[in-house]
Amino acid sequence: MKNLIYAYALMLVAVCCHSITQKEEEKGRSVMVSRDSIKATADTSAIIYHLTGYLNHESTVYEGITLTLSREARADDRYLLLKGRAHINRYSAVYIENPETGALRNMEFVSTRMAAADTTLMSAEQTFFDLLQNAREISVSGKEIRLRKDQHNGLLFSTE
Repeated sequence: MKNLIYAYALMLVAVCCHSITQKEEEKGRSVMVSRDSIKATADTSAIIYHLTGYLNHESTVYEGITLTLSREARADDRYLLLKGRAHINRYSAVYIENPETGALRNMEFVSTRMAAADTTLMSAEQTFFDLLQNAREISVSGKEIRLRKDQHNGLLFSTE
């Protein structure tokens, strides 16, 4: 019985350490954004962008995949919120901007957890979420938003 309690305590410590390490790794991720490219206006969140393509990625573009972008100032930090509808689920991603450098860091990614009978659709959504969660560059120009995971892969959204 004593060994069982020790094993349980050791497992609990290992899980907690892994969780803390994972959070520290997430803090190290940053995304570069041009400050002037994303306007912090009240009507920004009313614009709905639609997925129009994948950058250098062989994935089918399904209709109905959306993204809205909004900004707000809280104390000394600036928060960027991306949210919308994916293939099956709704999602939300929060980034925080360092006002001095313009670097963004992914603070949180949340999505609903619905499933579909179509495994191709589920796989496409997983690819979409991977590109969205791991975006390192966000650029807004005119009616278009580009989110880049790396030099070759990313997502392209447009209002048209």
